[in-house]
Amino acid sequence: MTSQPDALDRVVRSARRRMRLNRWLFLLPAALVIAGLASLAWLVVGRIQPLSGSDALVIAALVGLGVVGSAALALRPSIPPAWAAWAADRWLDTGDVFATAVEGPQATAVSAAQRHEAEQRAAAFTGFPEGPNVDRQRFAIGGLVVLAAIGLAALPNPQDDVRERLAIEQQLVEAEADRLRDLADQLRETGDPAGETQADRLEQLAEELDSASLEEALEAVEDLRNQLATELAEDLAGLRTALNGLAQELGHDPIAEGDSVRQQLEQLADDLAAGTVTPEEQAELAARLRELAGALQAGAPGVAGALAEAADALTTGDNVRAGEALQAASQAVGDGLRRLADQAASAAADGAAAAAEQALRDALDTLANGGNPLAQGGQGQGQGQGAGQGEGAGQGQGEGQGEGQGEGQGGGQGEGAGQGQGQGQGQGQGAAQGGGGGGTPTGQQGTGSGSGGTPNAGAPGELDLDTVFAPPAITGDGEDLHLGGRDSGLGPDQTIGEQQGRGI
Repeated sequence: MTSQPDALDRVVRSARRRMRLNRWLFLLPAALVIAGLASLAWLVVGRIQPLSGSDALVIAALVGLGVVGSAALALRPSIPPAWAAWAADRWLDTGDVFATAVEGPQATAVSAAQRHEAEQRAAAFTGFPEGPNVDRQRFAIGGLVVLAAIGLAALPNPQDDVRERLAIEQQLVEAEADRLRDLADQLRETGDPAGETQADRLEQLAEELDSASLEEALEAVEDLRNQLATELAEDLAGLRTALNGLAQELGHDPIAEGDSVRQQLEQLADDLAAGTVTPEEQAELAARLRELAGALQAGAPGVAGALAEAADALTTGDNVRAGEALQAASQAVGDGLRRLADQAASAAADGAAAAAEQALRDALDTLANGGNPLAQGGQGQGQGQGAGQGEGAGQGQGEGQGEGQGEGQGGGQGEGAGQGQGQGQGQGQGAAQGGGGGGTPTGQQGTGSGSGGTPNAGAPGELDLDTVFAPPAITGDGEDLHLGGRDSGLGPDQTIGEQQGRGI
């Protein structure tokens, strides 16, 4: 288009806007019909099977999409100025005055006169005499279809109860997934490789739950518990008793400098290599190591064998072989601790899965009976346990208690062997007592954890590894037993999550 006066340009722009409006008003009824039919299809299907999403939102979205889509189509393709000028000539009954002026002036007297006339008429332009083109019949059809969809949405839907249940299930499953992630974070904070592995498994389970129904979530949790059951099947109570007994014995009467079992074993090997141990001391050490080996034979045969070899080497004066045997004993202690750490991490993961399984089962039962688990005030959402363990020496008995208050369920386990006795109970408070023999108490609506005391462990220098030692967990870096004082070889207790489950 060539340059033209402002008045003529104003007419062209007004005509272009009117053409776009007419386009939209032509397309909009068809868009409303399509949106209404799509809404009706959604509503009909939604009465046959439950569909996620609000009917009102779906209808509003479809109608809005039709309005916006038809408007977008009305804006494209662009309208050339000549077309707008032709439309203005038709609406204003000006022949082809505007179209001729816009297409380009010709070097003739006739074209000059036409251009002058176009400019005059454009200057007098105040608007088009007729309004936009509206096909009322087509608009009525589109509106009726949309109103029919709105009316159908207002009628009762037999699938509403099903959709409400699905929404409740989704909230419950998401809540359990969040709890699994929380425990996974706690396991990662320990920095233990076994905890990292189990944290990954819990997070993977949480991801499966994010897109699962209640039944599918329960099945996924049961699958993980079945996998963990094989890891918890190995009975490591003897190994735990032996290693903790060794830690307490070396805490009472050390064989070398060091704050942990492995440090003492390795320091003794270094002292032998340096020749700082006298023959008299070697004879005493040989007897001591042989006695330790005999006490550890049942629970930690690998450690016992290495200590026995070290004792034999000391008896014959072979310090080199004795040092190698002590290093092997240190390595065997580390291997045993890693096995215990792996099982402890598996037990923590199993506890989290057990709590999730119980919560999901309770929710499933509540829904089956027509109730709403979200309105139960916390029933069936427990994740706690009351755990207690005890220690005793000789004929002595020891016990520990752990209890807590909260909404949910509690469970605890104690284990051991020897002269100790154990029992478990829980009603409302989720309390558990254990010492010596194993017990698995459960309490209703309670959370808690506890560890037992250490009564009458024996005087320093007195070897009694038949004593029952059942600490809540072997602490440290997962590869050594830190002595932590004469009264206990365990160091500070640490609780990683409070979950109900099988295992240690």
